[in-house]
Amino acid sequence: MSLQFNIGDLIMLLAMITWAFYSIFIKQHTWKFPTYGALLVMAVIAIIIFIPLLTIEMDHYRSINWSWEVISGLAYLGVFPSLIALIAYNKGIEAIGPSRASVFLNLIPVFTMLGAVIFLREQITWIQLIGTSFVIFGVLITNRAK
Repeated sequence: MSLQFNIGDLIMLLAMITWAFYSIFIKQHTWKFPTYGALLVMAVIAIIIFIPLLTIEMDHYRSINWSWEVISGLAYLGVFPSLIALIAYNKGIEAIGPSRASVFLNLIPVFTMLGAVIFLREQITWIQLIGTSFVIFGVLITNRAK
């Protein structure tokens, strides 16, 4: 009864709307651009957008303990979820369209859980296994041949 919105909610709403437009744009215009060329353009635009934000966060940047764990974690985030997953998602949109490809985004928590088990030695609970089976079953049902 005390539902309230904050700036984070609005940012997430904007992110979802932006992602929907991105997915539709990729489907309509993917044939015009080579995969890696489009990725390069997106990276340059992201860098330009984030430079002003970097200046705001500069004080926090200096306080980071640049250990091997931090550097390897950033490298992992830069390669797998940022690069490889984006290329795979774009190829998926090209192959099956944005509405069917977007269903696979529901697998993100499943792969996050697997990464936590493998890299952080987290324990899997029954609730996570049940949720994982629902997600996988939902993706299979949504993308089954008619």
